[in-house]
Amino acid sequence: MPHFLSKSDFQVARSCGTKLYYRKLNYPSNRDEDEFLKMLAQGGYMLEAIAKLLFPEGVKLTEHTDILTASRATIDALKAKQITLFEATVWSKGKYARADILVKQNQVFHLIEVKAVSYNSEENKQRLQEGKPNIFRSLRSPQQITTDWRTYLEDITFQVCILEELFPDAEIVPFLMLPDRGKTTSIEGIPSLLKSIGNRFEYCGDIHKLRQDNFLTLVEVKAEVELLKPDVQLSMQGFLQSLQPELSKINTPISYHCRHCEYRHPNIDKSGFHQCWGNLAEIKPHLFDLYYLNEKIANPLIQQGQVSLGDIPRELLLKKDGSIGTQAQRQLIQIEYTQTATEWIDPQLFHVINSCQYPLHFIDFETATLPLPYHAGMYPYEPVAFQWSCHTIEQPQGQIKHTEWIDLGLDFPNFKFAESLMQQLGTQGTVFIWSHHENTILKTIAQQLERLTTYHPITNQSALKKWLDFRLNHLANNQSTFVDMCKLTQKYYFHPQMGGKNSIKAVLTAIWQSDRRLQEMFPEYICYIDHQLQSPYASLPPLIINGKESVIHAGTGAVAAYHAVRYGLADQEEAVKSQWQKLLLQYCQLDTLAMVMVWLHWLHLSPKVES
Repeated sequence: MPHFLSKSDFQVARSCGTKLYYRKLNYPSNRDEDEFLKMLAQGGYMLEAIAKLLFPEGVKLTEHTDILTASRATIDALKAKQITLFEATVWSKGKYARADILVKQNQVFHLIEVKAVSYNSEENKQRLQEGKPNIFRSLRSPQQITTDWRTYLEDITFQVCILEELFPDAEIVPFLMLPDRGKTTSIEGIPSLLKSIGNRFEYCGDIHKLRQDNFLTLVEVKAEVELLKPDVQLSMQGFLQSLQPELSKINTPISYHCRHCEYRHPNIDKSGFHQCWGNLAEIKPHLFDLYYLNEKIANPLIQQGQVSLGDIPRELLLKKDGSIGTQAQRQLIQIEYTQTATEWIDPQLFHVINSCQYPLHFIDFETATLPLPYHAGMYPYEPVAFQWSCHTIEQPQGQIKHTEWIDLGLDFPNFKFAESLMQQLGTQGTVFIWSHHENTILKTIAQQLERLTTYHPITNQSALKKWLDFRLNHLANNQSTFVDMCKLTQKYYFHPQMGGKNSIKAVLTAIWQSDRRLQEMFPEYICYIDHQLQSPYASLPPLIINGKESVIHAGTGAVAAYHAVRYGLADQEEAVKSQWQKLLLQYCQLDTLAMVMVWLHWLHLSPKVES
C-alpha cells in the first residue's frame, strides 16, 4: 500500500526529513505521551467547536477512515455552487489534508484554518498604522515570515497547494481563525458551556449571543501563503519522493537540532535518535547537557564525533577577546564540576541566606490557560489561578508548617486566590519563588483588579490592591523580601546531577541522591525502583480515577486535572472531583516542600549558617 503525505507528515518532515521515515514506520514518539501537547489539543478542540458555530450553514461530512473515500465525498459535496464544509478531506497526487472550514461561493474558495495560537488584533493594527509590516512578518527587511508564525502558515499553504491542484480555475483565499487577545467577551464561563464528547465539544449556551460576542478573529493570509508556496511545494515534492513508490529514508546530517528529537526512546531498536546517532547517542555526560548550548558550539564538535561534555574545548566558550562571559562561566563550572563529580557553591549564596528575614515563605502557584476566555471580561489565554501551596519557617531551626488553598469551582477564582494568599503571607518576612511564574500571576491579578470587578465584584478591593502593589514593588526592585531560588541556583549553585537544568525538579532530584539528612527528615518521600533511589516526585501515590491509575508529577498534569474537573466528566461526579483534588494538593505541596529541601541542603553546606 502506498504511503500518502498528510499535513501532519509534512509538519514533522519540515522539522527533520529523517523523522518522516520513523513516523511512517510507527516508531514510538515521546509526543504520543506528552501531557502538554494533549492539553494543547484539548484547547484546540474547544476552539474549533466555537469557530464552527460561527458558520450556521456548515455541513459536517460523514467521517471515513479511508482517505480516498473521504476525498471523493468532499469532491461530490463541492459540486454545489455554494456550500460550507467542516472537516473536508482533500487529496491530490499522494497528498492530503482535512480543512477545518471550507466555504465555496461559486469559483471562490475560502479556506479557513482554526489555530489555537495567540493573536492580538490591536497590536497588528498598531503596527500597520505605523507603516510596519503585519504581525506575521519580521520588522527587518526583507520582512520574511517570522519563526513564530512560519509553521502555522506553512500548514495552510500545504492545504492551498492541494486545493489549487484540484481546482486550478478557482480562486483560493486562505484565512487563519485565531483567538484574539485584543478581544474580551461578556459571556461568563464559555469553557464550562462546552461539553466533552470524545475529542469533540458541544456548546450548551446561547449560540446567538456567542456569535454576536465572540473572541475570534478571521485573518486573511493570502500574501503570506504566496510567499511561502515555492518552498512548500519543493518540500512536498521531496517528501513524496521518499514515500513513493517505496518508503525510503531522507538522510539528514545529525546536528544541534537533534537535541529535542521526539524519536528518542529507551528501546534502542525502535529509537530513531539512536539509529541516526549510533554510538554517539549514549555518551554521558552528553554535549546536549551543556547549559546555553547553541549551534556555534555544538555543530563543529558533532561533525568531529566529539559529543561528550568533556570534549568541549575551553576556548570555544570564550568571547572573541578571550574573556569569560556570564554564560561561559556557568558552562565552565558545569564541565569542571561534572568531571570531578562534586558540588559547586559560591560563598555569595551564604550572604543571601543570612540576609533573609524570617518568617520564610516558600510558595508555588498552579494556574491554567486556554485559547478561550475562562470568564466574562477575560481575554483568550488569560490565566486563572486555582491553587497555591506555602511552606513556612517562622524562625531559625523552627518547625516547617504547611498551608494551602484550592478552588475547583466554576466561579472566577483569581481574587479569592489573591485574598487567601495575602492573609497567609502578609507583609513580613521573605517570600521564596522558583522562577518568574508567580511574579507574572500576581501582576496579572493586579491588572484584573483594574478591569474585572464589574463582572466579578470584590469587597476588599482596596486592601488587596495595596498588598499586591507592595509585593510587586519588592519584585520590581529586586528587594530581598521576594527571592527567586531559580536565579540563586543559576548564579551560585551547581550539582553534577543537574546537567544543564535549573528546574526545581532537576535540582531536588540531584540533591536528594546525595543528602542523607534530607532523606532522614522526609522518609515518606523515599522511593526505590530497581534498587535505584528515585526523585521524591516518584513517591507520590497514584489514585484510581474512572478505572485508570492517575498521578500528577508535573505542572502540565495539574492543568489537565483542573480541566478534567471543570470541563470533563469529573465536573458531574463529586467523588471523582475529590480524587483529582487530592492529587493536586499532594503535588503542589511537594513543589513547595522541594524548595524547603533545597534551602535546607544549602544550609547544610555551610556550618556558619544556622539551620
